[in-house]
Amino acid sequence: MRKHIGKCIYCGGSDSKLTDEHIIPYGLLLEGQEELVLEKASCVSCQEIINKVETNVLKVLLKQPRSVLGFRSRHKTHKNEHVAKIDNKEVQVKMGEIGAWITLPEFNKPHLGTKEQEGIDVIGTSLIVYNHEVFTEKMKKKEISSISMTFKYEPAYFARFIAKIAHGFFVYKFGLDRLKDLYLPGIILGKDSDLGARIGCIQTEKLEEKTIVRIDVHIKNKSKDAVGYVRFFEPWGGFTYVAHIGVANQP
Repeated sequence: MRKHIGKCIYCGGSDSKLTDEHIIPYGLLLEGQEELVLEKASCVSCQEIINKVETNVLKVLLKQPRSVLGFRSRHKTHKNEHVAKIDNKEVQVKMGEIGAWITLPEFNKPHLGTKEQEGIDVIGTSLIVYNHEVFTEKMKKKEISSISMTFKYEPAYFARFIAKIAHGFFVYKFGLDRLKDLYLPGIILGKDSDLGARIGCIQTEKLEEKTIVRIDVHIKNKSKDAVGYVRFFEPWGGFTYVAHIGVANQP
């Protein structure tokens, strides 16, 4: 599904080289999954910054599960191996041989500007083994007692990644002109370092249906706060991330 915008949703520019913007990055879609696209919605300079953020998340934090679970990729030649420790011995394993491992950071709730802060606080992580039943059975057969993998990532990039998805979906659903105050573009572009003001995690009831990414946005009746919720890998153990998108105009 596509929606034409005609100006950059991050800086407001309207030059002739606007590019299309995938709300959910192409690399997080399964084959055959419908795309949500904002046409002519990102200028070249903003897109360069966003590509760097998305590449960091997709090729570092989510590289292993993307390969195993069959997400789309524009580059079919990515490395098909990963380093793991099996019974304290470091070995090279093929993607998927020890399951699809997904690590997600848990953040505090957004502090909404009530304090000064650089970056964002990570208060925990969730490790998900996507096909853990098969993986556990393989461990028993091979008489493996312990296994571990190391994931290195930038929490700030992941928070900006969440902000980009929430901001884009709000524009898709309500339009950019529906916002009088925009809080996320500065975070997405790396100009605002206080990510903890607008991005965080909240406790919600787990979804019954299995979903890789689910996005919801709404405008609160009294305050007119625009809020987005981005859920990852539920109900396997993922988190619900909340983004304070901005303040909406009166309808």
